[in-house]
Amino acid sequence: MNKKLLIILSFFTLILLVVVSLGIGSINISPKDIVATLFNKITNQETNDIYEKIVINTRLPRILLSILVGGILALSGLIYQTLLKNPLAEPFTLGVSSSVSFGIALGIFISDFFLKTRISLFPFAFFTGLIATILLFHFAMKSNISLFTLIFFGISIQYFFNAFLTLLLSLLGDRSYEVLMWMFGTFANPPKALYIAIFYIISLIAFFYIFLQNKKLDLFYLSDDIVKSSGINPQSTRRVLLFIVSVLTITSVSICGIIGFIGLIVPHLARLIFGNRHKFLIPATIILGAIILLISDNIARSFVSMFTDYGKELPIGVVTSILGTPLFLYFLVKNMRRT
Repeated sequence: MNKKLLIILSFFTLILLVVVSLGIGSINISPKDIVATLFNKITNQETNDIYEKIVINTRLPRILLSILVGGILALSGLIYQTLLKNPLAEPFTLGVSSSVSFGIALGIFISDFFLKTRISLFPFAFFTGLIATILLFHFAMKSNISLFTLIFFGISIQYFFNAFLTLLLSLLGDRSYEVLMWMFGTFANPPKALYIAIFYIISLIAFFYIFLQNKKLDLFYLSDDIVKSSGINPQSTRRVLLFIVSVLTITSVSICGIIGFIGLIVPHLARLIFGNRHKFLIPATIILGAIILLISDNIARSFVSMFTDYGKELPIGVVTSILGTPLFLYFLVKNMRRT
């Protein structure tokens, strides 16, 4: 099948899944009522208050956020794997997860032991993640170093922040449970619609810029010497693109926690279906990441309510790990057979 047509079909599949997802939850709503609610809201007509509260105020922001985060994590994984020339690379390879987790724990620690009031944890998570990323790029990318050394720097940063995270968890006592639950990922408390809209705009600009680099990214399958002979500075290109996807990852993780396997598995799945050209891989990876994370979120927020009182849900990281592990083993065995 034509790859462009396949991408278009994937996009419409995502739209259909959004409509279905709006009806899934502790209260199921039919697609007809969902479309009517959205249409009446857009045209400023009278809507069912209950449906409006559930569909537009509660579920829609969560679904939009899960779509964006899925696209970001999947694209980040693709860029990491291509630029680091490592099929096991993913958005958390360079220490993002541990630094952001430390920021969350630090925010809770400061609010409990010093301010004695609840504060927003996003600034702490974002800035500790950003500081770790800036340190990594300052020390590891200011000169021509090997990719192995770059990954080693990332692992070192991860161990460094994990040490301080463990220290804070031991000091927080019962409140450490909040940090641990956040580390499994959740969309239960999405930010306000305005913040989601701003995040979307910034991310779409970044997606478009990365897409414009698709021909350069194709060359990174080859050695850096061949990339240089094509008139491209591999270190500069790698620095810019890795920094962009790292900041996007930091932002998404600061909002919804650590969601594993999306950035690792989806790029391999996209290559299996769409081939290795980034002209098709970039949009396909974003859409597939959005679809898989949205399906995972639907499972996370509806599975527990099938057996117990509604209002409870699984951490989304648990669902993505359960779904991702068999795929990871499949791609691992497949690569072993090639070698």
